Amino acid sequence: LEPTAIYVRAAQALLARCEIAGIAHITGGGLLENIPRVLPEGLGVHIHAGTWKRPALFDLLQERGRISDHDMLRTFNCGVGLVVLLPSAQVALAQQVLDDLGEESMVIGDVRPCDRQGPRVRVL
Repeated sequence: LEPTAIYVRAAQALLARCEIAGIAHITGGGLLENIPRVLPEGLGVHIHAGTWKRPALFDLLQERGRISDHDMLRTFNCGVGLVVLLPSAQVALAQQVLDDLGEESMVIGDVRPCDRQGPRVRVL
């Protein structure tokens, strides 16, 4: 196991150069509970599973613990430590900023309107 990543340098660089709408550190609460905390009311996200490499540790935990996909996404970061919300026109710039710092980045989803009755984070 490795110590947790520290995202301060990456976050500061992105804030200085990009139009950031929100940043969510994916900790306890996983992807499903942390992302909605930075979304305005009426917005949700669609996350596309498979757009990032989930570390094998999470597969082991899920298998040995007999944990559902939903509970994995609600409890663990599943390999996504930080989610940055920004306009699609800013994605290339943000990726360049992170590349310059040696940070890996990928687009994992998009922000969409969301009604109050549905989940605010959908993993597709």
